[in-house]
Amino acid sequence: MAEDNKQIVGYAQLIQLGNTEYELYRIYIKPGLQKQRIGTSFLNEFNKTMKSGDILTVIVKKDNEMARTFYSKSGFKQIEEHILTLEEEPITVIKYEMIIK
Repeated sequence: MAEDNKQIVGYAQLIQLGNTEYELYRIYIKPGLQKQRIGTSFLNEFNKTMKSGDILTVIVKKDNEMARTFYSKSGFKQIEEHILTLEEEPITVIKYEMIIK
């Protein structure tokens, strides 16, 4: 969780999928506070809990250009693209991964 003047401005959730694989399950930064390195701070904290060789993945909607740019600039590589159906609507998602060094 990220705070500013005791107000929550963002949160992120990491889940462990296996011995060496983790997924960035949720990340939210309050609108207007994006691009202020809050997301980068979350990634840095997660990296501290992971070991070299661990894999961090994230799934992003294809039309979410801001998120896609953030993950690409943060060292994630696009590995898959899928079409999911949510409430009978097709949604294209992209899976990114980063191998921890």
